Amino acid sequence: MRGMKGIRCVIIQGKRALVSWRFLAACLGIAAVMYTTGYPYLDESEGIVDAVGVWGFVRGTGIFIMTLAIFPLLPFSLSYAEEYNDKVLQFWSVRMGIKTYVGIKFVVASLAAGMSYAIGSLGCLLLYWIRVPLFLFATSGDAYAYLLEQDQVARYLIFLLIHFSLSAAFFSGLSMCISVYFPKKFAALMLPMVGYLFLGRMGSGLPRYLNLFGYIEGTVNAGTPAISLLLKLVITIILLLVLGYCTIEKAERRSQND
Repeated sequence: MRGMKGIRCVIIQGKRALVSWRFLAACLGIAAVMYTTGYPYLDESEGIVDAVGVWGFVRGTGIFIMTLAIFPLLPFSLSYAEEYNDKVLQFWSVRMGIKTYVGIKFVVASLAAGMSYAIGSLGCLLLYWIRVPLFLFATSGDAYAYLLEQDQVARYLIFLLIHFSLSAAFFSGLSMCISVYFPKKFAALMLPMVGYLFLGRMGSGLPRYLNLFGYIEGTVNAGTPAISLLLKLVITIILLLVLGYCTIEKAERRSQND
């Protein structure tokens, strides 16, 4: 019975996260921010440009962090703070246990964040492609550039989309973790980016593989594209497991105290 309640909860939470105006707004917001940032560089009179190159340039701008740490949080990462303030968490704690409920919510929020980034970013790339060729020559120096040099454009794009979707998932997990300590939507939305920028600046002199900026907004070359992506996946999973544990334990204690 508890297992069926868990499955039903996953379906309900998944629908709330993905079939919603917030998910659509997140995707459109990411696409709009990236497109408007790169739009001035789509003029072929300024030089030979392609969609992949402009897409890469946008990732190097200061505005890029918004597409990772703000918009992907909108679909579901603020849901704990909302439900806590609306006094509905107690209902779920009785039906299936607060730890199970918050754990499901944490996973769904992280997946929704990653998916919103991937869809929005891909949408932006397709809009670029309307104006300029998709790919002409490799100009990127990131960890997956080898794929472009081998004309494996689709694989390169898939690797990058997964890579930065993992960054968005990390911010979602961090946001939900913050929200159980400070159950206010504004804190859950803004503190992840503020904390990231603060810690990133402090570590700006460190090697790239130890720098938070390099992990979140950049790529770390681990030898091959596949190993580089695997490294990002493993690190993200470890961080999300730690954040998830802290989130669930704090939510349980808060539920008991309330």
